[in-house]
Amino acid sequence: MSLNGRYPFFCVAKKSKKLFRYFTSTFILFHNCFVYWKYIVIHTVIYWRRQQMNKIVAIVVVCGFTLAACGAKEETAVDQPITEKEVPILVEEPLHDEGQGAISVNGSVADEDQHIHEPDEHTTCEMCNMHVYEKNDAMGMFSTKAIKKDGTVIFYDDIGCLLNDEVAKNETNEKYVRDFNNLKWAKVEDVTIVKTTLKTPMNWGYAYFIEEQDARSYIGQNEGAYIEKLETIKVQAKMKYEQKMKQQGKMGDMPNNE
Repeated sequence: MSLNGRYPFFCVAKKSKKLFRYFTSTFILFHNCFVYWKYIVIHTVIYWRRQQMNKIVAIVVVCGFTLAACGAKEETAVDQPITEKEVPILVEEPLHDEGQGAISVNGSVADEDQHIHEPDEHTTCEMCNMHVYEKNDAMGMFSTKAIKKDGTVIFYDDIGCLLNDEVAKNETNEKYVRDFNNLKWAKVEDVTIVKTTLKTPMNWGYAYFIEEQDARSYIGQNEGAYIEKLETIKVQAKMKYEQKMKQQGKMGDMPNNE
């Protein structure tokens, strides 16, 4: 009979000792694994945090150097005196050269392309000294104006005076008339001229239209109105002027009976 059979307690103790060793070894193994992985995790976190801190420190250092450099530049800009070259020099230039729309009225210079000059209540015709109607007057649409070569703006009460002033003074000006509808200024050569039955300041009876369609529309609505050529009006104006000069000459030749 074996020892295990004789002494059952001894067999149980022997098995218990083996189990104890097994569990002890297993526990030690798991414990070592836990410690090892804990070590790995802790050092990984520490390494990651160090990397993050290094990045943050690098960013802070770069920002600090940038701010310091900007501050140094600002101080240099403040302390540095302004030289003559750095001061912008504004040079007043005329809006247009002579002959390109520059005008002079009462010593002022402006851009006639904007037509800022208008007759006022004291304006008289350059040719006949009659009153020149303002833009908003009932007959203001018939007022005309011219720009001399020296840039001077002059006004007339009707187209006849506008044309005859050139004949009388033997000069050529830029001549403007008003559009019948919107009262805008336009060169007399660029408009459509319509002979009407309207009463005008010097009884010429002409209306002016920037758009030819507007002129034809007016003719269709007003019986007796028709389109007239500028050259025809120039001939008529010159004939009237010469006739007037002859009459004035005859009156000057008449004896004084006083």
